[in-house]
Amino acid sequence: MFEDEIEALIKTYDRPFEFKPTHSAIGNCIECYFTDTDNYAERIDSWLTIYSAFEDNRIVGLMLENIKTLLFAYDTLGLKCRTHKDSNTIYVHAMLANIPWVDPRAAKLEPYRNLLRMLRNITGATEATVELERHPYLGGLSDHSI
Repeated sequence: MFEDEIEALIKTYDRPFEFKPTHSAIGNCIECYFTDTDNYAERIDSWLTIYSAFEDNRIVGLMLENIKTLLFAYDTLGLKCRTHKDSNTIYVHAMLANIPWVDPRAAKLEPYRNLLRMLRNITGATEATVELERHPYLGGLSDHSI
């Protein structure tokens, strides 16, 4: 009986890797990985952290930070990143691509350009969305009526 449960558990974790962005209301961030490999984090600026593989330093993932601030700025500027007006589902690619409109210094940083190129080459990545979750303690999505 116990062996059956262990085998079922192993099958649960023995699935092929899937590109799937996630949102953390507590962390105020969106995170996604392009591959499943051991990695380290490098903070680029107040918006972006990239994950690189230990073995060859290739970029294997990213974390977009300060999502509430970015969404408020995008909505104020009229930049499209939501799937529909007033939707809580957003396009990850658009969140990354629009950062230079909020912070022009980001346009000069190579990691942004590299990540946008990478996302274009990952099947479905440019259309990948993530549903913003409600904050478990505060109940709302943000301080800015997102």
